[in-house]
Amino acid sequence: MTDKSKEFLKRSIEELRLIKIDKIASQTDSKIHEEDSILDVVEELIINSREVLPVIKNNELIGIIRKNKIATKIEKNKDYEKIKAKEIMETNFISCSLKDPLNKILEEAIKNNSDTIVIFKKNKELIKILDYFDIIELFTNTKFIIENPPILRDCMDTTVIINPPKTNLLNLKELFLKNNSNYSIILEEGSIKGIVTLKDLINQIPKNIDLEKTFAQTIMSPRIISMHPGESLNEAFKIFKEKRFNQIPLIAEGKLVGILKINDAIKTYYQFLLNIKNPKNDFDIQEI
Repeated sequence: MTDKSKEFLKRSIEELRLIKIDKIASQTDSKIHEEDSILDVVEELIINSREVLPVIKNNELIGIIRKNKIATKIEKNKDYEKIKAKEIMETNFISCSLKDPLNKILEEAIKNNSDTIVIFKKNKELIKILDYFDIIELFTNTKFIIENPPILRDCMDTTVIINPPKTNLLNLKELFLKNNSNYSIILEEGSIKGIVTLKDLINQIPKNIDLEKTFAQTIMSPRIISMHPGESLNEAFKIFKEKRFNQIPLIAEGKLVGILKINDAIKTYYQFLLNIKNPKNDFDIQEI
């Protein structure tokens, strides 16, 4: 690492600690009321492409709704209009004020494996939402693009959720919930046919289809955007940012070898920024 690069990295870490949440968090107009139906929730998720939705009562934030909670209500012949937002909302979530520093909140999110932080005023009025895509937006800023970043092999998950094309959607839902996963690679005879995400599954709710007779191959995305385990996190961040994916399949020598999940990517890069060392000159970013 050159002296110029070391100084650049020092500035990056200092700026990370000085950044206030409100500078990078997203303004949200997507608000669900507790009596709205699950169909209203799904519509908002589709239109606004959010990871979570805030639930509001009397202009105060009372909870949030995640996609996995919506999935728990997917059943055969279900009357979704009768399922209310308050039945699937969570009341425990990470929140902060506009003045909290980014590094403090990010460390809390990583510790609790939370993908979303809500920001509100003292009177519990929702202001903004910070999610992993906001963090990705920051890390792709030139101030935080560091030479020789971690490679994908350093943070990939080698346990990959896979299913055959003929897996019906009801079984797929159970697999998602059982494995706390939001994706499944569709594999047939060792060949990748596509990917199905939790969002793809949830998007079927308004169609009121027969979940037992509808298969993964029907709703999967057949065009897979993949990477090699030897590529850098910087390159993965570009894909996460552009495509708003939560995971990227990793392929080596024509075989599926792992999955890169957005939370693992952010955690690894953040730790890299904090802990990077150069053995040749004992440069230790922890002392900054």
